[in-house]
Amino acid sequence: MSVLQIKGRTTNSQDVFDKYSLSSNSNIYTTAAASNIEEYSIELSLGDGWNDNYSISDKGLIRVDGSIVVKGHGSIVVEVKEEIRVPHNRYGIVLPTGSLFLSRGVLVASAKVEPAFIGKLKLRLFNTTSQKVVLTEGEKLGSVIFFPTESTKVHNATYRTSEISSVPKSKISEMNKWFGANKTIWIGWLVTMISSSMLAFFLSYVFYYKPMLQLQSTQQNQVENGKQDAINEKEKQPELPELKAAQKP
Repeated sequence: MSVLQIKGRTTNSQDVFDKYSLSSNSNIYTTAAASNIEEYSIELSLGDGWNDNYSISDKGLIRVDGSIVVKGHGSIVVEVKEEIRVPHNRYGIVLPTGSLFLSRGVLVASAKVEPAFIGKLKLRLFNTTSQKVVLTEGEKLGSVIFFPTESTKVHNATYRTSEISSVPKSKISEMNKWFGANKTIWIGWLVTMISSSMLAFFLSYVFYYKPMLQLQSTQQNQVENGKQDAINEKEKQPELPELKAAQKP
């Protein structure tokens, strides 16, 4: 199976796409710029939606504000800028861009693009380095190549659309995610704080509270001893004889 030649087989007209979608002369519908349409591939670039916590329960996208950050050894899901519609007799595969991986360590996961796909692809990006990587809107991420299918069969259209929110994630959710992803770090901080507090308490006790307690104890003992000495001195004094009044004759 040979790779389909893309140059000259794309269109941005819905009518042209629909007219030839079942023929051997079918076209790939795309909104990609002419500079992104190469001889055998369509180059995909960073669009305006992303999510660093994408999952089955969280498929919403946050609007890209000029650029996004992929944390060290982290991954995110992004939506590409180019809309693609695949005819019924074409099958596509997304491949990572070598330059992005070799120069910056960001790898795009391979993905399939089935016949009758309509929409903008979502790609998962992996940062294989320990340093954060900044990606700008419109930056090239990967390529999609297409193959002709052995037979033409009508497929149900597969729509991929996203609602992109302009409201960024709350600081609390970001903090919760950070604590969840960096347990080793914050546990180390906690242990350090506890250890520092215990050390501070120990030093304060040794150099301040212990001498103060000893001084108070000494003073208390001196007071008690003074009272006891006074009692002992009183007991040692001889009793004076009682004087009897002289009786009259």
